[in-house]
Amino acid sequence: MGGHVEYFFSLNKHLQVLGFDQDENARKIAGERLENFIEKKQFTIIPENFKKLEEICTNKNFTPTSILFDIGVSSLQFDDGERGFSFRFEAPLDMRMNQNDTLTAKEIINTWSQEKLQHIFYTYGEEKHAYLITKKIIQRREKQLFETTTELAEFIVSIKPFSKKTIHPAALVFQALRITVNKELEVLETAVHQAVALLQKGGRLAIITFHSLEDRIVKNVLDTYISKEKINKYQQNSTTDASTANPKLCLKKISKKPIIPSQHEQSENPRSRSAKMRVVEKIL
Repeated sequence: MGGHVEYFFSLNKHLQVLGFDQDENARKIAGERLENFIEKKQFTIIPENFKKLEEICTNKNFTPTSILFDIGVSSLQFDDGERGFSFRFEAPLDMRMNQNDTLTAKEIINTWSQEKLQHIFYTYGEEKHAYLITKKIIQRREKQLFETTTELAEFIVSIKPFSKKTIHPAALVFQALRITVNKELEVLETAVHQAVALLQKGGRLAIITFHSLEDRIVKNVLDTYISKEKINKYQQNSTTDASTANPKLCLKKISKKPIIPSQHEQSENPRSRSAKMRVVEKIL
């Protein structure tokens, strides 16, 4: 929504910034917030997923000195009940960040096979009860399809009760569905490789993640540009297109461990609790 960019301009009013977001609502808010810089042609909003980072920057002959990724679903999306990201609101099972995409959570939950559902719940949600939940979902949808967020959430609660001390039983399934709908993890890996390739020597890349799956991908990809051993291992196991992933030792860590929010920030913004930021500098 332009919050980071607004802060960057407060530090340096002469920046040239490209801001990528596939969500129309987020772009609208950013546009209103930074209208002055748009008029000065210092801020350009790109209505695309950041997997197109390399393509757009190349076409615009834009070589960034700094890149920031703020990964995953936003508060704006969570708090918009109609988008279907949260089980707190009754809404259609949608979960699309880009509403021009066709795949929805409703299609996945009602049509995908038991094997595929179990895989995404276990892999993307790290849901230990993936088999049981999937089996029950298949049985239920044979009689009645799932239509809304609350309908699915309440059904999962009936299978997997919870107390106030634990996360909501549906949280991990909803996470898995959202990641699948938006292809979040595969896009993230591709975009990190592109960012490293585009960045100027001496430039910095900062990536903020909000759960372990995202952070693991970021760590593993960045490590391939820092450690020769990791490069060799990555090249042996990678399924990523070679055109976007040709690691060489060109990065150094700015902080040995991920930067996490202070206790003060967490108390002011509870949603920041799980955030981790990794920062690297391009040295070659």
